[in-house]
This record gives sequence, C-alpha cells and structure tokens, in this order.
Amino acid sequence: MRMQSPVVLWNFLDGRRGHENQVRAFSNSVSALIPAQVREIRLQPEQYGMRGLLPSRWRTLLDHLPQPDLLIGAGHRTQASLLTCRRLYGGRSVILMKPGLPSRCFDFCIIPQHDTVRSSHPGILRTSGALTMHRRTGHIESQRKLILLGGPSRHYCWDSPHVIRALQSLLDSEPGPWKILTSRRTPADFCRQWSQLQSDIPVLPPEDSAAEQEFRQLPSCSRLVVSCDSMSMIAEARATRADVSLLRLPERRRSRITREINRLISTATDVTPGEFLFRLPLLNTVGPSEAERCAALILQAIRADTVTTAQTHTRQLPASSWAGLLGRPGTVPADLHMSGIP
Repeated sequence: MRMQSPVVLWNFLDGRRGHENQVRAFSNSVSALIPAQVREIRLQPEQYGMRGLLPSRWRTLLDHLPQPDLLIGAGHRTQASLLTCRRLYGGRSVILMKPGLPSRCFDFCIIPQHDTVRSSHPGILRTSGALTMHRRTGHIESQRKLILLGGPSRHYCWDSPHVIRALQSLLDSEPGPWKILTSRRTPADFCRQWSQLQSDIPVLPPEDSAAEQEFRQLPSCSRLVVSCDSMSMIAEARATRADVSLLRLPERRRSRITREINRLISTATDVTPGEFLFRLPLLNTVGPSEAERCAALILQAIRADTVTTAQTHTRQLPASSWAGLLGRPGTVPADLHMSGIP
C-alpha cells in the first residue's frame, strides 16, 4: 500500500483523556514529519470493545472521510474498532498499548517497557513510558503550580483523608497559588471535603473549560504534583521537565504498574514527612520524544515495506476474509525489526 500525500490519519478516541493524549501525541509527531490530514473518530458506547468488530457498527459511517493510511488508537475500547475499520477502509493499524488481542492483529504496537511482552511480532516498539503531548519548549512561569489527581483504579485504592493530609503537608511546606485538576475518577467526597477545608485552592473538574486550559499550559509549570494511579498522567508531567512529585496511594494489588511506580519512588530525591510525596529526579528530554521517535520508525518501516512489496509482488490477504482482519495485511522487512529498541 502506497501512502497518499498528504497522508491521512484516523485518530480513534475513547473519551479517556490519557488515551486521547497519547493518540494525539503520535499523530502530531507524524504530522511534524510529513504532510498529513488528521480525522478524529469518537467512539460511541455501542462501538466499545468487541462490539466494534461488527462491520455493521461502522459500514457507511465513515464513507465521507478520505481513506486512511494510519489508524491510531489507545485503550481496550478502541482495539476491535481499529481492526474492523482497517478491514473496511484499508490502511495500517497502530495501537498505543499492550493489546488485549494478539499483537499480530495490528501492524504496529507501541508498548511501554514496564509491560511484559512475549510476542516476536516485528512491528512492536518499546518505549520508556506512555507517549506524551507536552514538552518544555518555552517560558516557565514560577508561580504556576498544579496538582493532578486521578482516583481509584485496578492498581490503587483511593483514600480521601490520606490525600487531603498529603496535600495539606505540601501546602505547609510550599505555599503558593496552587490549583487542583481532578479526573472523572476523582471521588466526589474528596472535592466536597477539600472545598470545606481549603476553599482558597480551586478544584477544577475535567468538564471545566478552565481545567482544559490549565492542562494545555502544563509545559509552563514550575511545579507539578501527580497522584500515582495514572502512568500517562505521570509521563505527561515528567515530559515537561517541571519539578515533579508523586503522591503515593495505597496499593490495591501488586502489579506491573505498582512495580513501576515503586521503581520511580525508589529514585526520589526528596521525601516529605509521613512519606506522602516523593520528588522525582528531572527526566532527560534531550533529543526526540518517544512519540517522535516512534513516528519516525513507523514511517521508515512503511516506506521500506512499500518498496519491498512493489519489488517482490507480495500477495495481500483478501479484505473479505477473517484472516484479513485478524492477520497483518502487510510485511515489515527483517532489518527493521523493532522489538529490541530501548
């Protein structure tokens, strides 16, 4: 398959900010390398998960869009839809996670190092963490300080009194114009208790336009505090090269995520009394970001694959077969095997 000029990118969005930021980080990086048109496809509940495998959920819905060169998604909700739309409309699939389906269902899988991968699929790229949209490129505002809070997850419990004690400890040691950005997972009882105790520190929910504006200005922050329940939120914070501290939460169970968080905590340069907050060392962000590196490698692989296919007349699987849906429609040359990339 020869890519169009400009290339067409279909971003599949599942309504979760962390996943959507990763998808946009990758598509933005592709767009910075070659001319591209980006189309965003917001999934509806009837398209979540394996329901997205049904062609009837998609047929004719996207006919008005230019056919895609790359179909990009993150999160379990997007996987089946990505494969079905690749079957119906063509293009190559890029999943930004360790997929729940076999990795060879996708043309490319961008998987963080903390995830265990046993597949020999040549289209796997390993990254140091989640892909991020934000990088520090301009002015730092010393008075801009944000607290980014998640909520209960499969890996961490949420304890509102514990979080409140941690934040009060922070404010005692670092007074300043702090703002708190919550997520859809942040319990309502925390927001209510906090507003009663600290009404001068605003809490901005995700549906507030002011919260979105603050998040876009993340790279200009001098200080960030992040609860440890979201790897993508931590990655976004560290990519800015701000002074970042992790707010530790009680573990629900031992997992790859908690092990990675504990590894980060072990590198802390400062710990508050009571072991509430762990200040992390600055991340070295010299050179391309992980999103930029992955975008360049995937474009390189596609170009090489196009040449190889043209020279050898590699037979493509018919789009109407289930093999065309669950198998890879193209090949990646052996010299571009990416599984071992650090």
